[in-house]
Amino acid sequence: MRYIKYKNIGFLVLGLFFCVLGCKQPIGDAQFRIAQLLVSEKPMTIQLFKDGKTMYTQTLSFGALSSYTSVPAGTYFLRVSTGKKVLLDQEIGLGSKGKYSFCLYGLPVKGELTNSSTLGNTLHKIAEGEEASNPNGLLPKLKILNDIFYGDRSTAKIRWVHAAPGVQSLNGYSVTANAKDTISLKKLEYPEKSSFMDVKPGKTDVFWNLGSNKRKVARVNRDLQVGTLYTFFVFPQRGNYLDSLQVLTASAENLEKR
Repeated sequence: MRYIKYKNIGFLVLGLFFCVLGCKQPIGDAQFRIAQLLVSEKPMTIQLFKDGKTMYTQTLSFGALSSYTSVPAGTYFLRVSTGKKVLLDQEIGLGSKGKYSFCLYGLPVKGELTNSSTLGNTLHKIAEGEEASNPNGLLPKLKILNDIFYGDRSTAKIRWVHAAPGVQSLNGYSVTANAKDTISLKKLEYPEKSSFMDVKPGKTDVFWNLGSNKRKVARVNRDLQVGTLYTFFVFPQRGNYLDSLQVLTASAENLEKR
């Protein structure tokens, strides 16, 4: 009897072992939101397709940011269109439990061909937005940003994106309320993005200069919160995109524009 009891326990342990090896771990959903910065008078319709099915549809006006949406992790086909005109077709990958901001940017030109691409063996790069850092003229493009907070949660984190087509390099700066701490946010060319930087929480003035010129072309003031990511999208005013810039400020929870 004792032998049979021990034998049954052995089979149970062995069964659990093979279950751990063979059973798939649960895959968490991915979350994403969309910043619509394609310069256009008309709203853009963004769709995600998977296995021939429409998984997501959203129509956004210029300068808008959607709320986060959850979808199963995996590979999707993203399409951006206005009316019957398709402006962007692209394959993307979203990781399990990932959190992303999709940034649509560029200057659609009448008669321009659709900007189509698939990533194939470089699919992993899109999760960090690297594919969109390569210059591609002013065609409509997609940049995917990772919105997960890593590191010291006693600080705030900030980054910025140069999303103003036709505008030369911009220098970004962050200044705290007491003006004792001034941080350079890196000089960027269109359509680059900076990495996240740790900054002290509190009231902070963030501004951008045009190239080597010290004249401020964009500015925003925010009360930065502990453990929060902030992304500043610098993009043009519609109808005056070369001379007038604005800032879309996106945190993990909210949206503000000035």
